[in-house]
Amino acid sequence: MGIRTPQQYFDSLQDGRVVYCLGEQVKDVVNHPVLSICADWMAVDYALQQDLRYQDLHTEGTEHPIYSQLPEFPMRLSM
Repeated sequence: MGIRTPQQYFDSLQDGRVVYCLGEQVKDVVNHPVLSICADWMAVDYALQQDLRYQDLHTEGTEHPIYSQLPEFPMRLSM
């Protein structure tokens, strides 16, 4: 599977998961007044990964974002 689009990310949040925010159950994470800010922020990363001008910064030439890859050497742990 390649890099998700922002819409695929939003769709993935609508999977019936049980989420609580400030002690209350959230039925719709994408449209919640607080959690939607977090979802929108994360969607920006997916959007930048789709933009060819920034794709190498996020993937280092691989199919997957660098932040989902296991570190291959100690220096990577400090990045």
